[in-house]
Amino acid sequence: MSVIACPLIWPVLKRLYRATPAELRAAVRDLLDARQLALGQRAVVAGALARLERRGGDIADALVVECAVEAGCKRVVSFDKAALPLGMDMLR
Repeated sequence: MSVIACPLIWPVLKRLYRATPAELRAAVRDLLDARQLALGQRAVVAGALARLERRGGDIADALVVECAVEAGCKRVVSFDKAALPLGMDMLR
């Protein structure tokens, strides 16, 4: 799993299985913990899950913030007000 796979998996589980946010986080965490899978960007995905557990929100937005943090960015901006609790600033 990578940063690319998470936003693809999340809506499928949400729509097809009507999974709750807690169930979605648990499913992604189970995939992260599976030793049979070779995962890229494990720390970024784990950080995004932790961010979601603390602040709620959307996996894609949490992944954007975690990728930015890993890249050394000091600030992430967005037009989306729903992304602000995850650590983004409003673009003005």
